Amino acid sequence: MVKKVFIAYPSQPADIGQTIERMAAEARQTDANIEIQTWRREDLSGQALTAPIIAAMEKSDVVVADITGFNFNVIYELGYAVGIGKRVLPVRYCAISTDLEKANEIGILDTLIHEQYSNSYQLNELISKAQTGSRIATDFPPDDHPLYLITPEHRTDDISQIFVLARKAGLRERSFDPSEQPRLGASQAVRSVATSSGVVLPLLGSTMAGAESHNVRVAFVAGVAHGLQKPTLILKKGGWPAPLDIRDETVSYDTDAQLRTAFQEFAPRVHDARFSTPPKPPGKNNRLAILNLGDPAAENEEGQLADYFLERDEFRRVLNGDANVVVGRKGSGKTAVFMQVRDRLRASRSNVVLDLNPEAYQLRKLKDLVLKCLAEGTREALLTAFWEYVLLLEICSKMIEKDRDVHKRDHNLYEPYQRLLKYYRAETASEGSDFSERLNRLIERIGERYQLTYAGQENVDLANDQVTNLLYESTLHDLKREVTEYAAKKDKIIVLFDNLDKAWNATGLDNSDIVMIRTLLESSRKLGRELNRQKIDFHSMIFLRNDIYDVLRTNTPDRGKEYPVLIDWKRPELLKQMIRKRLLFNLEGSQLDVDSLWHPLCADMIEGETSLNYLIDRSLMRPRYLLRLINHCIGNAINFNRDRIDQLDIQNGLSTYSTDIITEIDHEIRDVLPSAADTLYMFLGEKKRMPKNKVKELIESKTKNEHEATAVWTLLLWHAVLGYQRTSNEDAFIYDVNYDIKRLQGLIDKHPNGNPTMVVNPAFWPGLEMS
Repeated sequence: MVKKVFIAYPSQPADIGQTIERMAAEARQTDANIEIQTWRREDLSGQALTAPIIAAMEKSDVVVADITGFNFNVIYELGYAVGIGKRVLPVRYCAISTDLEKANEIGILDTLIHEQYSNSYQLNELISKAQTGSRIATDFPPDDHPLYLITPEHRTDDISQIFVLARKAGLRERSFDPSEQPRLGASQAVRSVATSSGVVLPLLGSTMAGAESHNVRVAFVAGVAHGLQKPTLILKKGGWPAPLDIRDETVSYDTDAQLRTAFQEFAPRVHDARFSTPPKPPGKNNRLAILNLGDPAAENEEGQLADYFLERDEFRRVLNGDANVVVGRKGSGKTAVFMQVRDRLRASRSNVVLDLNPEAYQLRKLKDLVLKCLAEGTREALLTAFWEYVLLLEICSKMIEKDRDVHKRDHNLYEPYQRLLKYYRAETASEGSDFSERLNRLIERIGERYQLTYAGQENVDLANDQVTNLLYESTLHDLKREVTEYAAKKDKIIVLFDNLDKAWNATGLDNSDIVMIRTLLESSRKLGRELNRQKIDFHSMIFLRNDIYDVLRTNTPDRGKEYPVLIDWKRPELLKQMIRKRLLFNLEGSQLDVDSLWHPLCADMIEGETSLNYLIDRSLMRPRYLLRLINHCIGNAINFNRDRIDQLDIQNGLSTYSTDIITEIDHEIRDVLPSAADTLYMFLGEKKRMPKNKVKELIESKTKNEHEATAVWTLLLWHAVLGYQRTSNEDAFIYDVNYDIKRLQGLIDKHPNGNPTMVVNPAFWPGLEMS
């Protein structure tokens, strides 16, 4: 049987095309069992090339794509081939240098299994060996999130509007957010598209930050979406030419109104696709392919999280209102706790529950427009008043929303409701918009008033009445009176605040960031005291990253007012129970323990250790990381058409995961200590275990002074990058000492020989190529 092969490649560099065409010509003359078709293309020539390319791929058994560079059209075609169920063979021309750092940043290309060639003979060998039956799985069942979005690193007003439009259209979204997860794996992208009913992809112009990496992700996802026949909205702001392969599929816009129109025309197609019978993807079912352990980002599994959420004691304390600050490391499950607490408390109609998630850019805008120009005392006064005002407005908005229909049938509510609505409209003129829009309008209003009155002035001191003029439309006293009177008719008022730690710039925390959190806490306590005096049960909880909270405590004179709950995970057994609940969600056997559920899915042992323990040991004790690592292993197994994870799948999955978390942990360190960016790479090629003195030397070689070296050492211990060898058979990281950094440092300093053996966490070994 003749094997039909289609090869996609870019027109530049020319050496790639010449090598491929030479190989194709030779193969046509010497091998009757292979039929090779290429496409000589000029990417910007304007010829109608897309249809012939699509037709050639659909007729082929194997689609080869040269991914040496980051050519949009080639990567789109690779994604399309995956979507239509073809055996894909990504290849690199190793005679030409490739920006591996860029490939690492993007994530898709380096997570695909690809081969290398340097001449036509080697390429012919690769194509001859390619098996036609193997394909990347796309047969995943749909879930409750009908919309998938690829967002850029910087969330502009346009991106935020897309989220608002999606919610208004009743489309629950999942998204890839590079601020949460720097790299997008190919398997993750394919699964996210396959389980969705629609895809939204904003293209970035070449002048936008991060455009190249973002657009490569868009290219692959667009190809997969078109191959799977998913409704897809590709957006482009401005008149610049879209890449050729998607030019006819791209919607251009210049104004907010045009963006709204484009989305409103797209949304019905997603609803239609969601409730229609989708075409069955090609290929047989694979039990790993239909296994759904959930998304590592809780925001993307909102619809089903309740089915397998593991209730720990920390969660119950938050649910009972025993904390005003919920702290945990990134990936520890803060957002999952946030959503479950919100949903449980909302189950009672007499509760007023606010879940407030300011966008990062809004808080940065507030800092840039106003706070940098104000004197320190005025900053605190303005921010305290600002947060109190925001909380009152949002409580008011939520009560109006809850009782919009109820008050018409309840004579005890009708008059108070009308008064409340009157004051709310006087303050906002925005009834019906969401929190993000209201907050944005308020910040813009403050900025406009400030610029009008104090433009060009620095270190400005404002009196109380001047602060009032910046903030309020009428009087805060009247609004507070009406809110308090109406709130007395409710059972509880609960305010949940998340996303504050996404507002930091890449240059790290500054005093304004600390002031912003501290004043939010103070205004929440103040409002709570006033409402409690009126017999109104009020609770406010702010969710923060642990390292951010530590900085806040260090810079807060009166630390005794906070009641934190730490939700970091301390015991591997609890992570096993989390996996068990997710496996039970997919599999039958409610009485089975986690090992019995895990055995049919994965090899039992690797490197002398049970496989699940092996994976947990490399998760940094963060649920998000454990799920991501397991998903990488599953994706690798599926790509090779295996229905059970083997040891090679674990090794390959760990390699991809390790590269992911090096980038993420580096970003977390940079958030707190900007000068420590790329610190983890000092371990590249080093020994996995080193004397303490050697580690100190490495740190000192990368830092400017002793103070900075000490800070880096502490951060590496704090983030579990470094631990120490406690005994010959036991390593200790920060999670092994209940996250007590002083205890860990004390154990290291008091080690009997004075120079203990330090160990880099095994999660980082593959990515740092340690020996």
